[in-house]
Amino acid sequence: MKSASAPSSTTKVWAQSTKTRPRITPQAQACDAQNLDHSLPHAVRFSIRLKAKIDADVLGSRLRTASFLGSIWMASRGKRLAESPTKSRSARLPTGTSIQRAQYVLCAIWGIGALLGLGTLVAQTAAGTYGSDAKEAWTLISPLYVSTLSLLLGAIASGAKVQDDDLEEKQVRTGYFKVCLMVSGLANAAYLASLWMQPLMIAAGAASSHIDALKLSLLWLLVIQGLVSIAIGGLFGSIQTARK
Repeated sequence: MKSASAPSSTTKVWAQSTKTRPRITPQAQACDAQNLDHSLPHAVRFSIRLKAKIDADVLGSRLRTASFLGSIWMASRGKRLAESPTKSRSARLPTGTSIQRAQYVLCAIWGIGALLGLGTLVAQTAAGTYGSDAKEAWTLISPLYVSTLSLLLGAIASGAKVQDDDLEEKQVRTGYFKVCLMVSGLANAAYLASLWMQPLMIAAGAASSHIDALKLSLLWLLVIQGLVSIAIGGLFGSIQTARK
């Protein structure tokens, strides 16, 4: 009976073949590759070398093209930044509304409202609605429009002396601007209603004449005008300079 630790005949043969197997050195590998190269036909060797050269040329051309395009992109980017410094500054501005835009929008709202209101007053005066009290009607209504328009136009005129870059960097809070828009729309609607609804007030017995209806309307119109002054004052008081 054979011992369990005794190696088999297959193991002995494999060990002997491993000992007698020659080691392949790098020099031998290079020699074999050279012999294989010489054993190939001349046309095959030429095509292999030509393909390797073409691949190397294509890779080098791609690298040079990528480097050239990268240099062009960097040069154009640097030129754009140098030519438009204000644009790069404006991109860093905090969120808000430009003071210049706020002034123009409010001035447009009040200009349209004054055109409608004072136009209505001109039509009523020409039609003899107020009779001999036309001058008093103009004294009651015109200051409501003129005071606010004078404030806005004065702010725009003072801003015209400032450089455009400084105006772009000055902003107002968007919340205050929205409040100003709502109050301005409410005020202009109330001013027009006081002119257009006089016949209804007379028919309801609240006033005996058009001038009396206008005087009665002035009680709440002055309150609304005070809200307009507070809103616009708060808007200009919220001016902030953009952080660079």
